[in-house]
Amino acid sequence: MKKSLFLLLIIVFLSPGCINQTMLPVVDPLPSWNNTAVKEAIIRYVQQISDPHSVLYTDTIDRVAVFDFDGTIMIEKPDYLQKVFKQVVPAFIPDPATYDTLVTAWYNTVKHPRLKRLYKACMYQPMLELLAFFEAHQIRNFICTGSDMDFIRLIARDLPVPPERIIGTVYRNDYDSVMNEIIRTEDIHLACWKTGKPESIYYHIGNKPLIVIGNADGDIPMIRYAGKNPHPSLRMLILHDDMEREYAYSEGAEEAIRMAKAENWIRISMKNDFRIIFPPVPGELVERK
Repeated sequence: MKKSLFLLLIIVFLSPGCINQTMLPVVDPLPSWNNTAVKEAIIRYVQQISDPHSVLYTDTIDRVAVFDFDGTIMIEKPDYLQKVFKQVVPAFIPDPATYDTLVTAWYNTVKHPRLKRLYKACMYQPMLELLAFFEAHQIRNFICTGSDMDFIRLIARDLPVPPERIIGTVYRNDYDSVMNEIIRTEDIHLACWKTGKPESIYYHIGNKPLIVIGNADGDIPMIRYAGKNPHPSLRMLILHDDMEREYAYSEGAEEAIRMAKAENWIRISMKNDFRIIFPPVPGELVERK
């Protein structure tokens, strides 16, 4: 009986649209989001796990949020970012310092072919706000991506996520005792895609995430992994459905969309839930109400 009552309370607390407006923050923590049921559900959930008097209260040690990168934090069309870089610099770079210099110089100047803005300005403003909102409530943010971990650590310097919280595909490194340096190799040590994502999360973090957000079929295993957390989890899937301001596509996410509906994940519509997608640039269509 007690277990049934607890589960009922969880369903009520996590249901979009069930929020008492008086409980919403006075200062909007997610101003680039439209005031939809999705936004309300996210805010309510964070309030509940942070409130010691709530049945959903979770100790700070267990407050872990994991974000996919390409298509979740950063635009991934027409190609994901590392692939764009490899089109310019196809050769493998074994020296970390040289790799750092090349990636950083490229990233600071390269523009998106359609949006005509720097890729640095193609991170999703609502996701940047979500990272800050979580951090303000003592939720530790991690990025879990199929891309090379070294590459994303360089790109993510603009994000409030320290390098030790960047999880990606790990390549084997060798130590050169003569040069006293690390040498990068092309041999994959741990692939961080599909089932490799929960494996990498366990390897790097050591426990199940409480919050997970992705956008594609490759994110299904880590999103479902969050569902095995002993605490009620927040599982989210971004839908790319705004052709005017970004792109509209579901290829590579068909199973994730089906599973999101079946397992009641929160589905975030770029078209309906994002008031702003990217940081504003004059002349662009940035806002949708």
